[in-house]
Amino acid sequence: MNIYNIKSNYIMFKFPDTYNAKTLETLEYDDIIWIEHYTLQINLISNQVATLPSGENMSELADYYRSRASHLFREERYLESINDLLESYKLSMNNNILISLAFCYDKINEFDKSLEQLNKFKELNPTERYIDDYIKTISDKKLNNNFVDSKIEFDKLSDILIENNSSLDKVIIKHHNKEYREILSNNDIKQGENVLEISEKCIITTEIGKDTEIGKEVIKKNLSLISKHNWITFVLLELLRGKEKWNLWKYYLKILPKTFDTNPLFFDKYYLEYLKGSQCLNKINKRQLLILNDYNTLCDNIDLMKQYTYKEYTWARTVVITRIFGIVLNGIKTQALVPYADMLNHTPVPKTRWYFDDQEKVFKIIAKDNISINEKIYDTYGRKCNSRFFVNYGFVLSHNKDNLVLFEFDKSSSYIKFLKRKKWYKFGKVSLEYSIGISNFNNEKLNNFLSIIRYLVCDEEEYFNKSLTPFLFPISISNERSALQYLMRLCVNHLKRYSKSKSDDLKILLDPLNPYSMKYSKIRNIIQICYGEKVIYEYYLQMCISSLKMLNYSFDKLMETDLLITGLNGPYREYINEHLCKLLNKDGDLDFYLNDI
Repeated sequence: MNIYNIKSNYIMFKFPDTYNAKTLETLEYDDIIWIEHYTLQINLISNQVATLPSGENMSELADYYRSRASHLFREERYLESINDLLESYKLSMNNNILISLAFCYDKINEFDKSLEQLNKFKELNPTERYIDDYIKTISDKKLNNNFVDSKIEFDKLSDILIENNSSLDKVIIKHHNKEYREILSNNDIKQGENVLEISEKCIITTEIGKDTEIGKEVIKKNLSLISKHNWITFVLLELLRGKEKWNLWKYYLKILPKTFDTNPLFFDKYYLEYLKGSQCLNKINKRQLLILNDYNTLCDNIDLMKQYTYKEYTWARTVVITRIFGIVLNGIKTQALVPYADMLNHTPVPKTRWYFDDQEKVFKIIAKDNISINEKIYDTYGRKCNSRFFVNYGFVLSHNKDNLVLFEFDKSSSYIKFLKRKKWYKFGKVSLEYSIGISNFNNEKLNNFLSIIRYLVCDEEEYFNKSLTPFLFPISISNERSALQYLMRLCVNHLKRYSKSKSDDLKILLDPLNPYSMKYSKIRNIIQICYGEKVIYEYYLQMCISSLKMLNYSFDKLMETDLLITGLNGPYREYINEHLCKLLNKDGDLDFYLNDI
């Protein structure tokens, strides 16, 4: 199975020659310019088709209509985009355009028409299961105005919170579907004002979890559990069984997500196959194993636990993972679920901050900046790699400067020398894996990363008894060349694990009408995850290639080129300035050259 196995008749979005990875970061698409460009091309080819129709110019005209439709879509000119897609479909009869049409009809709230296109595509392509997710998403939107029960439950939860000294008068809830809601301001909120307050009585804490029947048994038997999340999980499980003791939170239970479809912990084999090559697979497996081990330990030792299925336990653990706050209560660090506050979505730079006021015994969200009426209110879940956002919460960021990849150092590589003779390795002080990104690394992180590689490839016996410290910077040209060659090989090996290249992913992510481009869908999230990882591996691959070019010259010959100057002003300047220049200047040659000019 391959998500990139696009049908041969698929009309590719004509990728503008000005588009690249930077376009995805800056969101500078120049759509107006490209709409004008394709309009001219459509007029030109239309005249040719009218006078001398041929298969070639008909196909080209279909491509131009399809391409212009994407730019019109991004400009929110949805009716015009629909017209272009219909023209392209008439010319090509390409079934993938049905999905693009569904995206457009969704935007103008023509949900029946959107579902019609998706179901038609599904009939023609029954094995494309990602379409089922699209159909479910649009169907939920269609039912948006019928969430009477859900809205009633929210009202009852609000009443209970307010009765127990919480304050919600500055916020309202916007329901998008049964599972997706947002908190908005219903007033202008000034900087420094409280956005909402939830009293201690309404918060589910670790200490409350210890007072559950299961919690008491865990303490009595002194069971060792992997995760502290279990304590609050016990409260949720007893709530599922209707324990009257926890009636204060019965409506909180009812508004919690019933499923976590976008969280990869719940993906089946169909979607896990799409993640081939991604470090997410390892994180998913580890998380699932941790949860399973805790569940088995509980069931093996506590009879009460056997009434709860693994599915119920996993659901409760996921609720905790996705909504937990770390607070200080009575001077002690603890964990808590905070109704309403845990519904705020993530943004890297929110206008709010939160804390638990241990004197007033209330959880507060405070405005860090002015918030306008009807403005969406966000929290931040912290700076995390997309793989952590994905595994923890089921979403990814379209551009995440904190992305990381894991480099696994292959001991069997011919580049690695004399490991059994190296003292630091024998003492177990050399890690054979390292996580690093691009924008988020500092010099120390880069230095540590490169020190391991230099150490592993070192064949100079005088260094065998040394620690990693001498390797924080280049020790010799030959060692640096070997280190870069080994790093280059690592990057290539990691990139070969994926189904397709970074450029293939980029073409999908830059085309809003690509069949795999439904925003927030599982399929797009997967592509975004893999793309972000490939960006980092390709960054280090290109860094190695550029640097090895310089090292292949003698110093005098290198100074006759512009390679060093270009490198010092390019994307690899940290490495070139802090490492390569030190190496080139080992005998003072670079200083002498600079003084001479």
